[in-house]
Amino acid sequence: MTEIYDADHLTVCRWECDSDGKRPTYDPRSLYVETFWLPILGPSSIFFLRFVSRKLSEVDGEDRLLLDLKEVARCIGLAERTGHNSPIARTLARCVDFHIAQRVGVEEIKLRKRLPILSMRHLQHLPVSLQESHKEFERSTYREKEATNSPVQRGRRLALSLLNLGEESDLCEYHLLRWGFHPSLAHESVVWAGKQLGRLHSGQQSLPV
Repeated sequence: MTEIYDADHLTVCRWECDSDGKRPTYDPRSLYVETFWLPILGPSSIFFLRFVSRKLSEVDGEDRLLLDLKEVARCIGLAERTGHNSPIARTLARCVDFHIAQRVGVEEIKLRKRLPILSMRHLQHLPVSLQESHKEFERSTYREKEATNSPVQRGRRLALSLLNLGEESDLCEYHLLRWGFHPSLAHESVVWAGKQLGRLHSGQQSLPV
């Protein structure tokens, strides 16, 4: 990894290794990653993943980026320097160590576009409060899969996904209306999703779908 650690520029391409459908995966900008992956990867790695994810979404159709690492470091709040012991180099190393990134050549890495659900090994390193929150998250996800796929449940899931990606409440409601949901159901779904995210932030139990 010396070449990557010492580089001023880095090519990043998408790592398509997360679509077997057996385990859920999450966008780096999602609340799941912010809540449960943050204590594992650390803030600089999470911000790096979000930065790259946003940049890739801005160049629709492209699957690789050439990054100026000094600029990236400044954008995510790190010192503007590169080299083996620089903060941005340690951030890259952490992504590789946790199999979120993979070296594919000199000054080039592959980066997961979505992060998997935490393994048992990673869960054991979370604070007890987050371990309990994750257990409840998994239970509610299981209940959701077992339940009938009613319009209410579909509306709630869609609203939760939209809010999780940073959409404003009024825009979430607009999208649900555009997708054919009844106005009262669209409003109720957005209100429910907002409460769900608030409970997750505060460490309370999830609401039933």
